[in-house]
Amino acid sequence: MRAASVRIKEETGAGKLILPNDHVDVIVTSRKRGRGGGEEHVSETLFRNVRVLAIGQLIQAADGKKLAEGNTATLELTPRQTEEMAAADAKGEISLVLRSIADFKGGDEETQRDLNQIKILRYGAKSRVIGVVD
Repeated sequence: MRAASVRIKEETGAGKLILPNDHVDVIVTSRKRGRGGGEEHVSETLFRNVRVLAIGQLIQAADGKKLAEGNTATLELTPRQTEEMAAADAKGEISLVLRSIADFKGGDEETQRDLNQIKILRYGAKSRVIGVVD
């Protein structure tokens, strides 16, 4: 897997709601010449269910909420997907669509078990795992 960064804006990054380890769909919107000679916008989903490794900077507000500030998202992609992302970024505007946590429920047992744990990573190394009781 590769870490690939892409420019985003607040409007194309789910309004600052995306945080590291969230999963997103990646959409590219580009302009095409229409049949009448005018331009039309075309959107296409490039990838589904991509893990976000980092997004801008995490800022903790006074009320304790965490917000992502910045204009870059770093995604976990395969080598082939990184090539497709680079081409799409040159072709048009990239949007990230935040996926619901409900998308992971009802999956295989391994995915279900991961939802019931809090993993603490420090400097890229797992330091401990805490089980959460339902």
